Amino acid sequence: MTQAKLNPGESVGALAEHNPFEFGEATLTVVPEAGGWRAVHRDQPCGAPAEIRLGDQTIVENCHFYLDGLGSGQALLQKRRAHRRAGAAVVEESGLFPFGRELGFRQSSRYAFNHLRATFDFEWPAGQPVERHLGVGSLFLPGQWQSYFCLPPARHLAEGAAPARVSIPAPPTSGETMIGHWHRPPLALVFRRADGTRVEVGSGSDLWRWQQSLGAGPESGSYKLMLRADGIRVVREPLMTCAPFTPAAQAYRFKWHLAWDQDGGRQLPTEGGRDGRERHELSLASGELPAAARRRQASGTDPAVREPAAACWLAAATQREIKRRVRQLAALPPAPRILTIRDFSPGFCLDGSHLQRGRRGELEHWDLDAMLELVAWMRRQLGSEWQVAAADDRLQDELPSLAGLFRID
Repeated sequence: MTQAKLNPGESVGALAEHNPFEFGEATLTVVPEAGGWRAVHRDQPCGAPAEIRLGDQTIVENCHFYLDGLGSGQALLQKRRAHRRAGAAVVEESGLFPFGRELGFRQSSRYAFNHLRATFDFEWPAGQPVERHLGVGSLFLPGQWQSYFCLPPARHLAEGAAPARVSIPAPPTSGETMIGHWHRPPLALVFRRADGTRVEVGSGSDLWRWQQSLGAGPESGSYKLMLRADGIRVVREPLMTCAPFTPAAQAYRFKWHLAWDQDGGRQLPTEGGRDGRERHELSLASGELPAAARRRQASGTDPAVREPAAACWLAAATQREIKRRVRQLAALPPAPRILTIRDFSPGFCLDGSHLQRGRRGELEHWDLDAMLELVAWMRRQLGSEWQVAAADDRLQDELPSLAGLFRID
């Protein structure tokens, strides 16, 4: 059932040219060459990492999906494939719930540096209702956690909400206590232990899919943090309904991500220094890109008259410009160099044309996925003599997914 396909020379960084996969009895483990973390996939339950270990401690357990009373443990794994693609170790799994109308699923888990980007697809059968709960990417964080940083849902940010760090109270001796609840997905939640260990749980670029709730409409999801004596249960339900709801028979896709670290990463100096490296800069200031590439963050804003804003990394014009400039840098004669990226912070956007050419209207998205993918491409283009750093990024110190991109290995 398990297949592995490796492409030597394809990978870079923490997942380098070694074989990043270890096979055991009913398990597959992703192991980066530099060590530090391991991600375990099991035949049962299937469809997502069952455990992620950072050093000698487990930081994530039981990442799973469920439909009412049916969970990942009842699903039948039909196929698993492990291979490398574009600098990432990829685990692809597919199967079905062998009951009733046989709900099918597929998940792609892409591991690189210190993060996982997951894409989960349902093949929804005709006439299959959701009685109460549909969960995607729910998980458990074992151990004692001190606080969490919340990057709120995009709509809340547009209405004036601000990112915040929240202290976690002493856990109950029994049962669960709810310490956070949203009806739209937070862009990211970063949990911190006393020893500095951090785990980031975030939404993917496709915010509009999470918020459409399989056709049930906005505010039909439930995202909760449940504190227990032994850890935190992170609940992600794109659909939570008080009465049975039957989605249309079609494919549904949801993206999400995880990231982790222990020290927040170390960033290269962006100015001064006497290390002999040539310094270069890549800036994405709003004035250097067409208006159509900028983020649209206010509902109803005329795209032709939008306010100056940072570039949306999902926009085709932004990606073309980044790749053009990086290819020019990569063509320079070999030499030790530092590249500083400015205007780097991820953000949300409402411009639907960034997702589908020629599309008009609003589709809520945020561009962290595109940033992770483009920076990985950039590292492959520039090679080992280049070091990459970000400057003026208000979120890099808060999100392990960003800190990990510029860590010195």
